[in-house]
Amino acid sequence: MKNTSPRGFFVLLALLFSWITMVSAQAQVNTYFTDKHGTFNGLGSYWYQQFTVSQKQTFVLRVTSDYSADAAIITGDQLGNFTGNRSFSGYAMFDNQYGTKGITLAPGTYYVAIRSQSTATNAYRLELDLDIALPAESGLTYTFVDHYLQGTEYVGANGGKLWHGFTIQSGFRYFVDGCNTGLSTYVIPASELSAFKSGGTFNYYTAYSATDNAYPGLDEIKLPPGSYYLAFTNTNTIQKPVTYTMERWRVNKASTVTLDMSGTASWTAKGSTVDIRIAKISNLGTAKSGSLRLRLWAVKSKYTGGSISGYVLGQRSLDTLSGGYSYKNIKGKVTYKKPPSGKYYSVLTLEEYTKAGWKIRDYVSFKEINKL
Repeated sequence: MKNTSPRGFFVLLALLFSWITMVSAQAQVNTYFTDKHGTFNGLGSYWYQQFTVSQKQTFVLRVTSDYSADAAIITGDQLGNFTGNRSFSGYAMFDNQYGTKGITLAPGTYYVAIRSQSTATNAYRLELDLDIALPAESGLTYTFVDHYLQGTEYVGANGGKLWHGFTIQSGFRYFVDGCNTGLSTYVIPASELSAFKSGGTFNYYTAYSATDNAYPGLDEIKLPPGSYYLAFTNTNTIQKPVTYTMERWRVNKASTVTLDMSGTASWTAKGSTVDIRIAKISNLGTAKSGSLRLRLWAVKSKYTGGSISGYVLGQRSLDTLSGGYSYKNIKGKVTYKKPPSGKYYSVLTLEEYTKAGWKIRDYVSFKEINKL
């Protein structure tokens, strides 16, 4: 955050840095596909770029221009109409308009194009971005909630201002994107709005602020929970356009099953039965487990994890176990299956039934060698 007061700058910057450090483990999002900005000098002046889509893909087209312009995604058969300043058909069309539109394209070859519909010198910026997609990571998934902010407006000339409030809440991620043709963009705390509106000195977050037609994005707003404003100022002698959106995504903790055996484990074989005991079996995750079983094994070498090969001496079946719950003091006799005579290590495995069959989730490997 920036301020003409050095003390205010460093204190607020330290707070922002500490918060960004806390959330920096999340993967960065990159939606860039192509962009173009410049100035048209006459009616019908144009720019276009060819691109190819190899598989179904969703895009976002953003367009701003000082005066009237047309823009769209078109196919090759419409290119002549577009460059000849004639009527044309296409996708995500802007007809003497500016703003933001989404479009899903099938595989094929396309052109992204913009042309001026004004005789005046016409500054413009066009951005074609990939739609935001957030894959699961580190036990978390993300769900799109809404376009929390969205606006397409002109900011008045000679010091005009525009602002739009938003609130950061825990458990969500916020992504802002947009473009303009010559504005200053700021993210400010709600407490600074009066100073911003009055034209005085105000604090703002430098990570999300600049005088640049590529702003306000793409940026993930990584600020502590609280109230803020997305704000714009215009020092030009003509009004200037801006289009912006802020997407809100919910952070979901992935449901997990984490099975654990703890406490004293033992077994005793006598005759045709074996008594298998374990002090506690816990599901440390959040989801219900599959069916469980305890298996007592005789193995030739000490078991340290992975696949297991040996003889099953006895087995106890258990029900599913909900997340956060435990079975305690499991004990009792089950049928004993004596292995071929010899010396063996023994191991107790906790196994879960899954779609892929039985999987070992935890084990106790006993130190003693047993003559069976």
